[in-house]
Amino acid sequence: MKATTLIIDLLRTYQERGADVKTIMDTGKLFDYSENLMRVSLSRLVNKEIVVKLQRGQYRLSNTTNPINEFAERWRLGEDRCKPWPEDSWICVHIPLALDKRSRWVLNINGLRQVSDKLWTRPDNLNLINTESFLIKMGLTENIIFISSASLSEKVKNQWFEQFDTRTLDQEYLDMQSKLTKSLDRLNTLPLHQAKKESFHLGGAAIALLANDPLIPIKRHSPKNRIKLWKTLKTYDQRGRYIWSLSSLSRPNTTPTSGLAAMSGLTKMQTTQEAM
Repeated sequence: MKATTLIIDLLRTYQERGADVKTIMDTGKLFDYSENLMRVSLSRLVNKEIVVKLQRGQYRLSNTTNPINEFAERWRLGEDRCKPWPEDSWICVHIPLALDKRSRWVLNINGLRQVSDKLWTRPDNLNLINTESFLIKMGLTENIIFISSASLSEKVKNQWFEQFDTRTLDQEYLDMQSKLTKSLDRLNTLPLHQAKKESFHLGGAAIALLANDPLIPIKRHSPKNRIKLWKTLKTYDQRGRYIWSLSSLSRPNTTPTSGLAAMSGLTKMQTTQEAM
């Protein structure tokens, strides 16, 4: 994990109000980063306009990251991320030109899969006001043909369903719930720095699992194990938030967690901008 990734993951949890520089430096020290490296990394993120300086010693993520943050935080909605699904209703995205890496990432992470040369699809069960706008704000190219409530042949429908192993998904839910439960039992017994690091890494892995879920319609896959994991993670998030507030000047809105910068594309944004 790079220092820039750590800063992004940390600031994401403080949302609009941001975090003070002492909290940022202390978090770097927790993960064995020198203060000099943390300050250089913070300065680099400010120069790239991924992080903005609110006032002296206070920083937050820039507004350009809002759509990505919105996606990363949707796990909190649980099953409200989905809407009732008529089986003949599908989302289709036709890409007339070569697909860039960013667009491919946006489609994949939102559960769309390629079913022909230039066509991507998924069941139209995402509970979004405007799915096309949501995808474009996340970074999908605007040079697309977007179709909602599409009707597909059984062959094409099965192409999408066959790309997911529901038994593996269920086992991942159960394994992660078990890890969270065991961690909850021991967090209060650990030294504070160890408890922070464990909640940071494990919480991030659990959130990434839920955020990346393809949300297969309930008619084809029961969400009961996903719901169990979601309920456990909500409890874990509350515990982690408390732990992280014990030695901080301000309490984070959510538990600082690892991996979300990479999962949500913020590190991809950073890499793209650094190449410019």
